[in-house]
Amino acid sequence: MTSIALMSVPLHGHVHPMLGLAAELVRRGHEVTFASGEDFADVIAATGARAVTYPSTLRSTRTGAGDWIASEEVGARAVDLFAEERAAAFEPLLRAYETIGRPDVVVFDQVTAVAEVLASRWAVPTVQFSPTHALPKSQPTHGGRLSSGAPCIVALPESFQAPFPDLPDGIAFVGPISWRREEPGSWSSDDAPLVLVSLGTTFNQRTDVVRAVAAAVSDLRPEHQIIVALGRPLRSDDADGWPTRTRVEPWVPQQEVLGLADLFVTAGGTGSVLEAACARTRIVVLPQAPEQMLNARQVVALGLGTAYAGPDPSREEIRDVIEAAFALDDYSEAASRFALDVDRAGGAAHAADIVEAALTPDARNAQHRQDQKG
Repeated sequence: MTSIALMSVPLHGHVHPMLGLAAELVRRGHEVTFASGEDFADVIAATGARAVTYPSTLRSTRTGAGDWIASEEVGARAVDLFAEERAAAFEPLLRAYETIGRPDVVVFDQVTAVAEVLASRWAVPTVQFSPTHALPKSQPTHGGRLSSGAPCIVALPESFQAPFPDLPDGIAFVGPISWRREEPGSWSSDDAPLVLVSLGTTFNQRTDVVRAVAAAVSDLRPEHQIIVALGRPLRSDDADGWPTRTRVEPWVPQQEVLGLADLFVTAGGTGSVLEAACARTRIVVLPQAPEQMLNARQVVALGLGTAYAGPDPSREEIRDVIEAAFALDDYSEAASRFALDVDRAGGAAHAADIVEAALTPDARNAQHRQDQKG
């Protein structure tokens, strides 16, 4: 049986896009490990992969509130933070894989630098995984880069990729890799139409913006229930001052709620935007970081929603972009085109084919013999 190691920094937007790939590789009969921080052990295990964990240096959304990095410091501090994470992960993962055994291939999220160090030490092939836009060769990546020679799985349909002119070779756009993180039926609400508001788990301190969004939705669509997911534990000051029909939660089963929602107001993390688009839910993006600004532009360009690109939108400006999203005339056609792009991209099956193609001939032959015995 071939051994495939997936590795990712322990951030939701990096781990979750790889879960469907882990499940598909397990389904194909591979021995799959998934290395990340301790917070993600349970969700990794749910895919059938073996969780290989270490104590992370990054802030845990389970144990405390706060942006993992200030949005204005993404460029300046991200490289340092990911370097600290690499140092923290190296020894625990090296020891763990000395016990488990050397993998035949390493699939790694592109900011997970420890993976390349370990793969080089083990002299095994690698496959890169990008949960967001592939960046041009000339652009600084703040800790994420595409290595020359290794194939790269990009978890976007090509139509959503930002139109950079000089992308590296070896990129495969496979689209979002579906993986239901929650059990169906885990969310209960009345039959009222819904609006979901969430700034995600990365930059979640702008409760002033979330409150302004809730107020604008309440003014425009008083019949809608407003679901606010703060992306962090609740604090005492989170309870009061919301419009009628607002429900405030630390987290919600996002995929399930998006399937019920008419509108999603988001900071624009790639995973959240793609989940909303796949659910055919109109999107309003209020971006706070460079990646989110790319996503905001693509959402608007593809007709999937609206966006406000400024750093500090007023209540009136928030109201305007929400009203514009509800008024999009060609939304159904845009959503159908996007769904077709996702289907054509191939998802988990396409991604797993790329991983298997990266195996050495000896590893592929060993897997073939194992399959014949099975």
